[in-house]
Amino acid sequence: MPSVAFIQQPQRVWFITGTSSGFGKHLVASALARGDKVIATARSIEKIKMSQIALKPFKKVMDQALSVWGRIDVVVNNAGLGMKSVLEEGGSLAAMQQFQTNVFGVLNVTNAILPHMRQRRSGTVVIVGSRTGWHAACPPVGFYAASKAAVHAIGETYSAELAQFSIRVTVVIPGSFRTGALGQPITIHKHIPAYDKLREAGRAASTQYQAAKTVIPPKLWSC
Repeated sequence: MPSVAFIQQPQRVWFITGTSSGFGKHLVASALARGDKVIATARSIEKIKMSQIALKPFKKVMDQALSVWGRIDVVVNNAGLGMKSVLEEGGSLAAMQQFQTNVFGVLNVTNAILPHMRQRRSGTVVIVGSRTGWHAACPPVGFYAASKAAVHAIGETYSAELAQFSIRVTVVIPGSFRTGALGQPITIHKHIPAYDKLREAGRAASTQYQAAKTVIPPKLWSC
């Protein structure tokens, strides 16, 4: 009778942003279920009710996180803002609001952990992108799509720069999921009536998609 060898996976320490809902919340549960350790961050700490998670405010968060278990093996840039806005109505102010979270947040979190990973010559950086980064003709989420296209490019550049330190970089590009991000109100800094029909069509499609119990037909939600 052939012998069976069981290979035990090493226990990893995860640092995951945006864990109060959606992908982040499920990823925390999945990592804990496999026996790993998780440090989770969220804008609303009250929404996190898992005693296994080390909760830390983001001020000096990386140093504090490293002090918990002495290392971070995987950092997941999951936190994101799903802004909806017609480009002309949102303007540069809406763009800055969108990029502050989705782009600058990724840079700040990743750069904060890289000295530790470079010293260990080990680690994995995960960046959560979006299919809209490759399919941006999807009003009114143009700013969101642009931010995801930006982190796609940033992730590929990180991969090239960090390979010499044995640090892996993965950009995850999911399609549409009902995570709650699409339920945010439309941002208007300058109302332009000419866009009313387009804006309302996008709002209606988003609302119906979030409320649906089944998959929305492509003709209604093609983004």
